[in-house]
Amino acid sequence: MAKKVLSVLLGVFIAVGSLAAAPKTSEVVTLKFVHCEGNDKPAFIKLIKEFQDSHPNIKISASYVVNSELKKQMRIAMLSNTMPDLLVFDNPDFSSFAADGYLADITDRMAKWGEVSQFQPGPLSSVKYKNKIFGIPWYSNNLALIYNQELLAKAGVKPPRTWEEVRSAAARLTGNGVYGMAIAAVKSEVGTFQYIPWLYSAGGSYEKLDSPEAIKALTFLTDLVKDKYMSKEVANYAHGDLLKAFEGGKAAMVIQGSWAVWSLKNDVPDMKWGVVPIPTDKTSVSVLGGYNVGISNDCKHVDEAFEFLKFLGGKKAEAEYALGVTCIPTRKDAELSEEYKQYPLNVFVNQMSDAVARVNPFWPDVSINIQVAIQEALLGAKTPEQALKDAQLKNADYWK
Repeated sequence: MAKKVLSVLLGVFIAVGSLAAAPKTSEVVTLKFVHCEGNDKPAFIKLIKEFQDSHPNIKISASYVVNSELKKQMRIAMLSNTMPDLLVFDNPDFSSFAADGYLADITDRMAKWGEVSQFQPGPLSSVKYKNKIFGIPWYSNNLALIYNQELLAKAGVKPPRTWEEVRSAAARLTGNGVYGMAIAAVKSEVGTFQYIPWLYSAGGSYEKLDSPEAIKALTFLTDLVKDKYMSKEVANYAHGDLLKAFEGGKAAMVIQGSWAVWSLKNDVPDMKWGVVPIPTDKTSVSVLGGYNVGISNDCKHVDEAFEFLKFLGGKKAEAEYALGVTCIPTRKDAELSEEYKQYPLNVFVNQMSDAVARVNPFWPDVSINIQVAIQEALLGAKTPEQALKDAQLKNADYWK
C-alpha cells in the first residue's frame, strides 16, 4: 500500500514538474512596427495578416508616419527611449542609424537563416555597416526614362539612348506648353537620387563632387533648363509633381521610378508610354531606391522580430508585395506572378544588379550639400562648377 501511495505521489510530482518546465506557448508577443505612409499600406496590411495567421503567438502592431517625417520621428524616439521593435528606413539612411547604434546586429541570425545569397548585391549592401548586417533589404526601385509615345511619334523622335540624343529630342519636343524633359530636383533626398545616375554615367562619384565628370553631369542638366527644354520648376518637383506633369502632357520625357508604373496604369489608362534606361554618357547607370527593415536595439523580443523579418524577406512575400506596389523584389529568386509580369517593368528589373546604392554613415549630411548644389545650379545662383566645388568643401571632412 505504501509503495502504491509513493508511486502515485511520485507521478503527481513528475507531472507538476513537467507542467512547470513547459514553455508558455500561449503567450502572445506584440511587436511595434513603424512604417512610412504610402500607397503600399493595403499590401502591407495583407502581409501582416498572412504572417499572424501562421504565427498566432506574434502580433504586429503597425503605425504609419509620413515619409518626410520618418527620420525625425525616429531620432526623437531614440532620444526618448521609445523606439519601436521594428522600423523601416529609406535605404540611404540605413547605415547612419546602424552607425549610431540604434539597430540590432543580425549578422549571425542571417547566416543561420541561410538565404543571404538570394538577395541582390546592391540592396544587400544597403543593410550593411562595417561588414555587419543590420536588417533586410525589403523592397527596391530604381530610375529609368519614361516617355510619351504619342508626343515622340508626332515629333518624329525616337526614345533617347545617349545624352546627346536627350538634348536633341528635348529640343524637338519642347513647345506648345510642353517641355521636352523633366526631372524631380526638389531640395530633398529626391534631388540627390535623381542626380546620381547622371553623375555616375559621366564617370563621377559623390565622393569627388569637384571632378570634371561631376561638373559635366550637373552642367548637362542645368543647360536643359537654361535652354528652356526643361522647366525651372523642376527645382520644386518631388516625384509626385513630376508624375502629374507627365500625366498631364506637360513633359514629354521624365526620369521616374518603377512605382510610377502602377500610377500610370491606374490614373491614365488610355495614355501610351514607354520605358528605356536612363540615357548614357560613358556608361548606363541607375540608382538604387527602396526601403529596408531593421530591429531596434531596444527590442525585447528579437527572436520574434527576426521571424517577421524572415517572412518579409522571403521569396513569396517579396513577390506578393512587389505586385501590390509595382516595386522590384530584392531577392533574385522571388517567384513573380503572371500578373506582375504584365506590367512593363523589365527595364527596372534588369537594372537592379547594377543600380548604385547610397551607402555611407554620413549620408544624410553628404546628401544635403549635394541638394544645395543642385538647387544653386538649376536656379542660376551659381555655376555648376562653383556649386559642386562648394559642396565638395563642405563634404571634405567625411572622406578623411
